[in-house]
Amino acid sequence: MNDPPGPRLDVLIIEDSDTLAHAIEKILTREGYTCARARDGAQGLAALSKPPLPRLVTLDVMMPLVSGLDVLIEIRRRERTRHLPVLMLTGVAGEKEVLRAIADGATGYLVKPFEPEELVTRVQRLLPAKSER
Repeated sequence: MNDPPGPRLDVLIIEDSDTLAHAIEKILTREGYTCARARDGAQGLAALSKPPLPRLVTLDVMMPLVSGLDVLIEIRRRERTRHLPVLMLTGVAGEKEVLRAIADGATGYLVKPFEPEELVTRVQRLLPAKSER
């Protein structure tokens, strides 16, 4: 399903830490990406139910209300969002957790704390170059 023409949204940041969400947004907007934020999984799913649809989701695993893994599963269930790249950004670094996220449909997994350059590189791999947008 395609969204109607309108504002473009590159990245939806689903993160319960305001400090980290702000840092991620600052890093990505400096690189020319448009971002929106959701404070928890429930807000993230609500944002994904209406236009504009982001081109990428960054998703924390440990969040109140709805966990990141449950959000990921719901993203993959929905026709409208199942194709979206989802980059897990989390402090959960165990092999079991990483494998579960990948099995549930995560496109990538980045462990906190991370370097800004590492985040930018991962996002650039998942989204076309700015000249192609």
